Amino acid sequence: MTAAPPPSGDTPIPRTFFEYLRSFGPGLVVVLTWLGAGDIVEMGTAGADFGYSLMWVLVLAVGMRWVMVSVIARYQLCNPRGEHLLDGLCRIHRAYAPLLLIAAVLMGHLYGSYMTRGIGEACRNATGIGSVWGWALAWNGIALLLVFRPAFQRIEVVFKILLLLLSIAFVGTAVMVGPSPAGILRGLVSLEIPEKTGHYGPLLVAMGMIGAVGGSLMNLVYPYFIDSKGWRGPQFRKLQFYDFLLAMAVMLILDLSIWTLGAETLHADGGTIDTMDDLPWLLGTRLGRLGELVFYAGIFAAVFTSLVGHALGLGMLASHCWLRINSPDISLAGTDFRKTRLYQAVASWCLISPLIWTLPGMPDFVALTLVVNALQVILLPLIAGGLWILSSRGNDIGPEFRNRWWEHVVLGLLLGLAIAGAWGAITSTYDTVSNWGSSQPTAAQTQAADTLAAHLDADLVFDSDGHVLSATIGGHPLTQSHLAQLRQLSRIEHLDMGRSQINDGDLRYLQRFTHLRTLVLPSASDSAALSQQAILRLGQHLPDCRISRSSSPTTPDTSQP
Repeated sequence: MTAAPPPSGDTPIPRTFFEYLRSFGPGLVVVLTWLGAGDIVEMGTAGADFGYSLMWVLVLAVGMRWVMVSVIARYQLCNPRGEHLLDGLCRIHRAYAPLLLIAAVLMGHLYGSYMTRGIGEACRNATGIGSVWGWALAWNGIALLLVFRPAFQRIEVVFKILLLLLSIAFVGTAVMVGPSPAGILRGLVSLEIPEKTGHYGPLLVAMGMIGAVGGSLMNLVYPYFIDSKGWRGPQFRKLQFYDFLLAMAVMLILDLSIWTLGAETLHADGGTIDTMDDLPWLLGTRLGRLGELVFYAGIFAAVFTSLVGHALGLGMLASHCWLRINSPDISLAGTDFRKTRLYQAVASWCLISPLIWTLPGMPDFVALTLVVNALQVILLPLIAGGLWILSSRGNDIGPEFRNRWWEHVVLGLLLGLAIAGAWGAITSTYDTVSNWGSSQPTAAQTQAADTLAAHLDADLVFDSDGHVLSATIGGHPLTQSHLAQLRQLSRIEHLDMGRSQINDGDLRYLQRFTHLRTLVLPSASDSAALSQQAILRLGQHLPDCRISRSSSPTTPDTSQP
């Protein structure tokens, strides 16, 4: 490869505070690319299933990303050849280009799987109209238009607007719910691995968190966003540092907000996150329909920015890998990788192929997100090891910019954590995927059945596999925790709540029990808090379920549509 002097940069260096603010952009774009469905599901699930006990993993993941991306940016801006990071990795070993090309194509599809399903489910659940596939097709098409017209400034403006929407949605609702400072402090210092309480084990959630927040493959797209902004040369290190610092602070605040919502709502009430609408629904019961819609808006903003950012970044990474494979000894400095046919093909692949995951029978949004984010940790040792080598050799990064002794220690620890994390990701993903087709009830479902039988005098009927098919609830007041336990019983078809004390808000929760075929509600004389309008609305959401009210001296049985 021919050596070339580092480009001088074609963007003016900011001098004042407001000039810095106007110059910020690549960090926010790449963070919103990272901060998508993965963070919502990982933080929400961790908070809902385990409270604050896994919060130390978030600190570890943020630290891993900061170290990796700092090294990536230092190499991109300071190496004496003026080359991209990928070119440096290929000088370590030419196998990097084909391996990362395969990873970009494969992970582009897998990233898109949960994002595409997520944006479809969010829009369908928020509006109550259309199908998951139809909504996903519409928004993926709009994302494709943005990717094919990749003016960085235009994308930057869109992402900043959606960031505002994200902040309002998540930070605002978290403040309204109220975090627990003592719980957060205990979670940060305890280093605890809690027991499994929901559908997903703590190891899978932790590995998914490291994948979503610590990242692996998607860290490699940051140099392309820097270059698209015109930041070239060591003189941009200060600007890049503050830009990325602001972006990471934003990411951390949003992640903590989502975690708080899960811990202070679902976990506090004994619930877990199993599907897309678990957390928005509970927010709706506490903050009204507006709280629910605002949260769905936040989900939409997070997923859409990730859809665009992943397709854009992975398309450029794949294009760069292909050019490097075919021209291993030619300098690619200054190449616009977005003008290649492979960029267009991979970007399209990232947005079109995942539509298959929106079809009936596919795993849901939460399951896909957890598994895919855990899988990306497998690539972490390959990337972390390459970064350590590049940043250690003076002829690669320049003598004045190579690692100091403490940076060697940090990167060595990072590599060790990456290897351990990769093994944990493999084992936890295997355990989860192997149980997808299992007919046996989960530990959470068994616990839910025991809790209902003990606390509500529930009369339960089981099938041959041990799943609850029918439940008759005793005359006890129902709490959010009880409803969350009922939600765990995914095969229940007959539910008799005729002696229970329930209200219209509880019926909104029952709208999600789409597997029900028979539902008995208290009589009008026994439950004045239950309106006929709410019952009719429930019947619209459960068209295959026969809804009746229990008999009383004054009120005969009446079937609802």
